[in-house]
Amino acid sequence: MIRITRTVPVPGQPAYAIEPDTPELQTVLDAMRSWWPISELATFAELRHGYGNSDGGFGVIYPADRDDDESTAASLVEGEVLVYAFFGPPDGYEYIVPEAVYLECVAAYFRAHDRADDVRRVEALMTR
Repeated sequence: MIRITRTVPVPGQPAYAIEPDTPELQTVLDAMRSWWPISELATFAELRHGYGNSDGGFGVIYPADRDDDESTAASLVEGEVLVYAFFGPPDGYEYIVPEAVYLECVAAYFRAHDRADDVRRVEALMTR
């Protein structure tokens, strides 16, 4: 899973370090780090809507977002998200992650940034 540890306070930086323990979770973290403003991540999760950053090619795709030409995304089912990096294959990579795991990562990301309201928004989704 993702481990969060308190860091030395640095202005403008998260109060906690986020340490994912798998390549899939690292990709989730990279996708979240590529998006700004981070509060939109909670809105996307509430809407079950993906996002993508065209600068680095990181993003998340929900089943309702998929295009017919996205081969791996076409196999997504409810309860899964596809996370990708460097625009996905062939030069990048992608993983299918359970939506519950993704939401846990989003909540942890908000915790690391001391965003209690956004943590509550995401945690409310974990029971749906």
